Amino acid sequence: MNKNINPIRLISLGAIVILLVGSLCSLFFEDSAIAVSYFPNPTIFIPIVNITTLLFSVVLFVFPKLELLKYFIIIPQIITTTMTGHETLGVFLFLILIFMINFEEFFSINKKKILIGLSIVIFLILLPSVIPYGIVRFCMAFAETIFFLIIFYSGFIFFNKKFNTLLPIINAKLYFANEIQLPAVGESVNLQKIGLSNREALFLKLYVKENLSYGQIAQKTNTSLSIVKRDMSNCLTIFGCKNSATLKVILSNFILK
Repeated sequence: MNKNINPIRLISLGAIVILLVGSLCSLFFEDSAIAVSYFPNPTIFIPIVNITTLLFSVVLFVFPKLELLKYFIIIPQIITTTMTGHETLGVFLFLILIFMINFEEFFSINKKKILIGLSIVIFLILLPSVIPYGIVRFCMAFAETIFFLIIFYSGFIFFNKKFNTLLPIINAKLYFANEIQLPAVGESVNLQKIGLSNREALFLKLYVKENLSYGQIAQKTNTSLSIVKRDMSNCLTIFGCKNSATLKVILSNFILK
């Protein structure tokens, strides 16, 4: 696989293709399914939603660093597809949304749990909009949602365990200091005993467990950014680790005290 391929651009390209087709279809062809939809004025709003999300996809393709745009693309499409007789696609897009939130770098672990829980509740509330298409389709949409959520969670557990079994190998290759001896995965690591100060330990826990950036750490602890950078650099020196991203990957599998 070409390492130079930007995954955000690749995803947005796929979105451009399907949304372009969807936009043309909603503009020039009639969809009999939307006649019974709860969606308000679907013949007007569906083309608007498709064209707007198509434009967002183009912008995201050109400027892949605007990653948050992907939520402005997928959320409206989840709502419209679910409510207008394309509920299977809506369920699939909903699963992608859960996947994106779970692996999003912008959100802390606690925020991810809240957002995923809120997304599930809102989608379950949205599902009854399938009822006009028949009780069988509603039941299937509900069953598909539960099925996909279970499969996703099972896959997450599976790959997490696989990753954990690789930790000893990874640890050996990441140039941790020889004197740093980490316990078994999932156990506690006393940062003070390793040699970190109380402030360094606090910064490291905020960085690893709450997924805060250096700037966010400085703001939350009312500390200057230069001090945060200095202390985090000292943490890297103590662990003998080359970069902070590597340190986060390893320490995220332990309880930091």
